[in-house]
Amino acid sequence: MRTHITLIYNPVAGSARTRRKLDPIIFELNNLGVEINLLETTGPGQARSLAEGAIGQSPDALVIAGGDGTVSEAAGVLKGKQIPFAVIPTGTINLLARELTLPPRPADMARLIAFGPVRRIYPGFIGDKMFLVVAGVGFDALAIRKVSLRLKRIIGRWAYAVAAVKLFTAWKSPPYAIRTESTKKTVAGLAVANGLYYAGPFSWTGEASVFKPGSYVCLFKRFGRLGVIRTLAALLLNRVARTKTVSIIEAATIRILEPVGDPVHGDGDIVATVPATISSSSEPLMVIAPEPPPVRPGNDIGRHKTSGAPFDKGR
Repeated sequence: MRTHITLIYNPVAGSARTRRKLDPIIFELNNLGVEINLLETTGPGQARSLAEGAIGQSPDALVIAGGDGTVSEAAGVLKGKQIPFAVIPTGTINLLARELTLPPRPADMARLIAFGPVRRIYPGFIGDKMFLVVAGVGFDALAIRKVSLRLKRIIGRWAYAVAAVKLFTAWKSPPYAIRTESTKKTVAGLAVANGLYYAGPFSWTGEASVFKPGSYVCLFKRFGRLGVIRTLAALLLNRVARTKTVSIIEAATIRILEPVGDPVHGDGDIVATVPATISSSSEPLMVIAPEPPPVRPGNDIGRHKTSGAPFDKGR
């Protein structure tokens, strides 16, 4: 049993929903006799500094309550450490939590934190910044940069839709120059699928999984508004494997060279600008999550043709 944990939570993620979800789990953990060191973030970047201070106390586990951005930020300090972390999803979309198939009931979540199995997951990196589920450049990264944080607190994930519509009305696809070990291309954008999900229950490829090393690079080939519409339609209909607007490759690293200054997102937060290098890690993190492995959605996202070297030789 894990009797001493540090719980870092982002009070902004999910706004009022955060404490409504967190308090019953804390109550159940207290009933189990778990001692909790509760730490609240007060601004961007603080989740990492709080986690760095916490691991110096050698807790039995680091529990992170927030969205995917907060989780990847705090969990980044656990690289090379044997301290496991757990996730309490209180953010807007919570892609990692969806793939971990976490229990919805507070009592079950508390028991998972205290007694649950530890599994290995494999992160990716944008430069030296870690992400867990998805990274990319292009339309989605530019839309994320336009999201109003004030509106996000009020309407949640719909703030992304508002930003996307505003961007779409004046959209002109910038060409992205990219390079892998074997090729150099110009594309309309790309997504690096390190985990199964994207933007909720959708998936670029059913082969991606945080539970295995390696990621899949989805290259968007069609420029302009029609390209955005066709790519989005393929994603929403789980037909990415069949569309001609997206090609999926494997590569140890991918370098985005141009246009200089464009944003790069990791797990829904802007974490870098072009030029940038995205790589995958063969060094796992330890996460507290249920067995067995998560069930993959749909029947049409499981297989695709790929080319290039496995994307598992990075950091």
